Amino acid sequence: MNLSELYIAIVRTLHQLMQSAVIKTAGSFAFAVFAHMHTQLLLGFAFLVLLDLFTKWVALSRTRILNSRRKKPPTFYECVMGIRKARKAGYIKSSEMKHRFAGKIIVYMVIAITGATFDKMMRDMGSPEWATVLLIGYLAITELMSIAENLEAAGVEAAGDLHDILHKKMEGMKK
Repeated sequence: MNLSELYIAIVRTLHQLMQSAVIKTAGSFAFAVFAHMHTQLLLGFAFLVLLDLFTKWVALSRTRILNSRRKKPPTFYECVMGIRKARKAGYIKSSEMKHRFAGKIIVYMVIAITGATFDKMMRDMGSPEWATVLLIGYLAITELMSIAENLEAAGVEAAGDLHDILHKKMEGMKK
C-alpha cells in the first residue's frame, strides 16, 4: 500500500467516524447514565411505584365492579379490564395518582440521598457504611407490602399470604 492510499483510507475512516459521532456520543451518554447504580435505583423505585399504582387501580376497579351489585366476585382480568370504567366512574382520579407518584419518587430520592450522604460521612471517618442499604431496603419492602395489599384488595388470594410474610419480615427487621 502506498502512502496516498493509506491517506485516503484514513480520511475516509475519519469521515465515517465523524458522521456518526453525534449518535455514538448520545448512545455512550445514555449507556453511562443507565448503567450507573443511582439511575438503576431510581428506575427500580419508579417501577415499584408504578406497579403499586397499577395494583391500586386494579383494586379500585374491583371495588367499582362489586359496588355495581354484581353477584359473583370479578376475576383479576375483569378488574384489569375495568380500570377505564372505574376511572370514568370517578373511582380513580388521575390528578391524585400523578401527585402520589411524583411525591413518592421525590421523597424516595431525598431519603436515598440522605442515606448516601450519611454513608459518605461514615466512610470518611473510617466507619462502616449501612444507612443507604437500610433506607433503600426499607423503602423497597414497604412498596412490596403496598403492592401485596393492593393485590389482596383486588381479590388475589395468594397476595394475603405474601402480605403476611412481608409483614413478619418487617417486624423482624424492627427488632
